[in-house]
Amino acid sequence: LKDKRFVMSRPSSEVACLFCSDNQSLLEKFKLWTYDFKAPVTESGTDQIVEGSLPIIQFVLRNETERAVEELGIWKENNRTNRIKRDKEIFVLEGILNRDEDKIREGLYMFLSKDYLNKARRENRIRGSLYSIPLMIYIKVCWILGMEVRIEHPLVPMDLMPISPNCNYKFQYLK
Repeated sequence: LKDKRFVMSRPSSEVACLFCSDNQSLLEKFKLWTYDFKAPVTESGTDQIVEGSLPIIQFVLRNETERAVEELGIWKENNRTNRIKRDKEIFVLEGILNRDEDKIREGLYMFLSKDYLNKARRENRIRGSLYSIPLMIYIKVCWILGMEVRIEHPLVPMDLMPISPNCNYKFQYLK
């Protein structure tokens, strides 16, 4: 995590582990990640927009709500790939931006539809049967923001959601 250039715009197992570690230093580094690929330039010609949920989550965690709303709008308009998953993510992110716990919960349960779970299991048989990465990340973001959103489902390890950082970390890669 020393290099701040990452090519990632959707939730991944690495980000889920970062969030569930409750390591404040890693979370602060995540907030500053940049993306090492060309992105469309906004109308002003200055800001680079990287579509996907992770940049939006970064803006939310940095309290840059206006930028998060802008990014979400651009993602909503421009991205036509994998619309089913993207629409679920947008629904949850709108709930997070509005601090609407009912909307967040409703959106999170959308990720537990039979079709979506079957697709996740096809992509990774083991992980898709053990936990849901998008759910873990979105719920953990809610907890970081002070919203104790809960989902009762075997694919959501709620024991990892409360914020409880260790006083110190023994392993170098967690520092």
